Amino acid sequence: MGQRGAILRELGVVAALAAVFVPMSLVRLVDADEGVYLINARMVLEGQLPFHDFHYPQMFLLPYLYAGWMGVAGIGWYSARVFSALLAVGLGWALYRHVAWLGGRRTWGAIAALVFVTSSLAFAWLPLVKTYAFGTLALFLAYGVTCRGPERWRWTLAGALVGLAIDTRLYVVAVVPVLALAAWRQPAPPGPAVSNRVGSPRMRTLGHFSLGLALALLPNLLFILPDPETFFFNVVGHHAIRSDAGLVGAIPQKIAALGTMLGLNGSYGATSLQFTLLALANLALGVSCAALRTPLPLSLQLAGVLLVVSLVPTPTYPQYFTMFLPFMVVAAAELVLAVARETGPGRLRRRLGAALALLVGLHVAIAPIDVWWFTVGGDIVPGVFTRANVKNWTIPAITRVGRAIDEAMPPEATTAISWWPGYFVETRARVIPELANPFTLWFTARLEPGERARRGLLSHADIARRIQQRAVPVVVLGNWVTPGVHGVYRDLIRTSGYSEVQRLGDTEIYRLPDGAR
Repeated sequence: MGQRGAILRELGVVAALAAVFVPMSLVRLVDADEGVYLINARMVLEGQLPFHDFHYPQMFLLPYLYAGWMGVAGIGWYSARVFSALLAVGLGWALYRHVAWLGGRRTWGAIAALVFVTSSLAFAWLPLVKTYAFGTLALFLAYGVTCRGPERWRWTLAGALVGLAIDTRLYVVAVVPVLALAAWRQPAPPGPAVSNRVGSPRMRTLGHFSLGLALALLPNLLFILPDPETFFFNVVGHHAIRSDAGLVGAIPQKIAALGTMLGLNGSYGATSLQFTLLALANLALGVSCAALRTPLPLSLQLAGVLLVVSLVPTPTYPQYFTMFLPFMVVAAAELVLAVARETGPGRLRRRLGAALALLVGLHVAIAPIDVWWFTVGGDIVPGVFTRANVKNWTIPAITRVGRAIDEAMPPEATTAISWWPGYFVETRARVIPELANPFTLWFTARLEPGERARRGLLSHADIARRIQQRAVPVVVLGNWVTPGVHGVYRDLIRTSGYSEVQRLGDTEIYRLPDGAR
């Protein structure tokens, strides 16, 4: 019964995590980025190459992960969202296991998992088709392996997992020095295969970490070697020119974003209070380590680095703090465990336990506020912004538009113009490849026409010319068209000979009359 009971407890934790992440993956309002990532994954599934066949401003791995999943489970919004939810469940379970190991009791792990799964940074962002679920899982597993992985391969595996996280999101490279220093300071005992090799145990451990990291990063050469300049323009240059502030700029905006997360200048739903509670616990742990002159726990070091790099992208959005979350939870747990060890049984421990229960209860109790915001309210959801716009950003609404596009497309036609590619995830029709990432419209007007053509990008003026030239039979005017240009495009589409054939919510589908092209 002992082993069976342990298995049942583990399954219970997994089921509890899935009971949050899977439903959220099905009903959470769609984030505009998801349409881009999913259409990119479908393009990869069809044999196209990121960076070279279409613009892709992240590292290479994510579209291949989702392409692989959809190749087995089917192409679709729900299929991809469930995959993200499963990754989130895996992350929550890994956190549960790690904190249970730290505290020596499953109860501690269960409390940490409860705090994690009820954090809106987790349930609102991890079940989406974005870089957060896999990138955070790989990075957290790397951290966990350094603490209690198999001694012989611990640091090689940690390096490989960090490399996979970097393959998903480039700025994760900032944690490499932290983990490399940890490898140097805490070398694993050499196994039989390395005990007679030249070099100190520290150097061997660092070498193992570097080997794993290099192996995971090696596939990037497949995308760099064909055209290095194109690769680096996609991965770095895009972010340097997407805003007037440059690659790392708009410092007041970054300070304001952090202030919002801490509830100092308004709040971001329930996220601000939850984030502040965890941040205060992390700060207290850091102060206590400084006062006692003890090294900072690795979890807190990683949390600090991730906090800083979360502020790097310009502009900075609250969702960027998602990768920071599990390390904050572990660091908070380490503070609680340290206090518990220092206070023996008695009245003080009971009072501290009651205070902990109150804080955890508060954290959990306010979570439904953000469940509502991210499934019904919409006001704080990027791309949605208003209650009136919610109807356009649900998965059922998007798939209905996709079916309507296929109905409008002439049998011989294959491509359409749309300012948001997410409609085309499940369709026969394809969005023109230059608009597979419409976020490039933020900066393409600053590029010369020849450079836009060479990079396969369009400006608003280029789109207008294609509409006037009747380059495609169908134009979809809907999501991600800002109010400032919506009316202008509608007039242009109509004067160019297109007729509205269907309207679903605020999305308008236009088609050329037969024989008009």
